[in-house]
Amino acid sequence: MYPKIEEILEQSEDPLSTKDVAEKAEINLFEARKALLRLSEEGKIESVEKEGKICWQKKKEAEQAEKLEKRVQRA
Repeated sequence: MYPKIEEILEQSEDPLSTKDVAEKAEINLFEARKALLRLSEEGKIESVEKEGKICWQKKKEAEQAEKLEKRVQRA
């Protein structure tokens, strides 16, 4: 389920709402929200505000690399 959601977000030109992700992934809203939060915690996706709603998009590779470097430096 997680790779499918990542792929959906990667293929979308615009950020998607939780409802949009659930519909495209063919899962219920609760499962979509749970998966999106997990992917966000892992640093793979990010939430953005769009027209007053929380939407989701794939993080840029450069941003992911920077965060990983910071974690490594702290350890």
